Amino acid sequence: METSSMMTSWFRGVADTTGAEGEVDFGEVVVQLRGESVKCMLFCLRLSYPGKAVHRMFVSGGQEAFFEGHAHAFSVLCGVPFGKIRYDNLKAAVARVLGFPRARVETER
Repeated sequence: METSSMMTSWFRGVADTTGAEGEVDFGEVVVQLRGESVKCMLFCLRLSYPGKAVHRMFVSGGQEAFFEGHAHAFSVLCGVPFGKIRYDNLKAAVARVLGFPRARVETER
């Protein structure tokens, strides 16, 4: 039995999955601005591989900010993840988390 040929068939290089998946978080953060606590919204899009992330802070959590965050991230990353984008417990996209990681009920819209 030759070990090297077995290992080759079991493992696949991660280079094939570069840019395949991304994950978006959009939630509240509190920052200190001129000595005062200010509630803002932080948009984060992170690629699963190679782990590159783009962050953008907004003063409101409206739909425009959410879409602008995507547009900014796609511009910085020079493209869109070609597989899928997961929305991590985003209230606008996820109606209920089912307990198992990544299992969720999505909203109708």
